[in-house]
Amino acid sequence: MMIKTIRIVSLACLLLGGCSSSPLTPQEQKYQQIKEAARVCSEEVKAHTMELSTEGQTADSIATTVDYDMGDGLPPRTVDSRSSPVLDNGTPGNAWTACMKRKDALVPELKI
Repeated sequence: MMIKTIRIVSLACLLLGGCSSSPLTPQEQKYQQIKEAARVCSEEVKAHTMELSTEGQTADSIATTVDYDMGDGLPPRTVDSRSSPVLDNGTPGNAWTACMKRKDALVPELKI
């Protein structure tokens, strides 16, 4: 019975893509960090915009994405971005960009 259970678990691991994860490359690690910072900044822009709209100001925000160059001939990936006319001071994406800069996440790989 024990051997049958081990075989089933082993087969499940193979079918689901492996039980051990391979370590991330430095490029992938950096991308994941920037992607998370971008997600947080997008949520912050959205939240601040919603706060202003509840205070009676006309405010909305637009969700977009920004390309991230993975280098080494790899296809570009994307990260979340958000613009808010009421927060951006005339430059679309300005509030998001400022947030990314505060998080040291405004890197050259982002194609803004």
